Amino acid sequence: MLYAMFATDIPDGVQLRESLREQHVAFLQGAGDKVRTAGRTLDGDGGDPNGSFMIYEADSVAEVETFPQGDPFVVNGLYQDVVIRPWMWVLGDGKPESA
Repeated sequence: MLYAMFATDIPDGVQLRESLREQHVAFLQGAGDKVRTAGRTLDGDGGDPNGSFMIYEADSVAEVETFPQGDPFVVNGLYQDVVIRPWMWVLGDGKPESA
């Protein structure tokens, strides 16, 4: 099943985010095909980053809840909250065969 993860950065977290970005990307790449897509969310009309969005494939919500615990953004306190919801792919490139 696919899950959407929305994470909101702490206020004034831009510098912390940038300092951890390479480690964060390496962590996501280490998950292989389970991370279907990922990226940052932005303030206003494309300003500073203010959070993250990810589509993750897993067998259970418990697996998805456990995954971010090793993320450098989580370990170092960048996110003030994380919301995970089951997600159904409807349109767009990159649709997994299992969806």
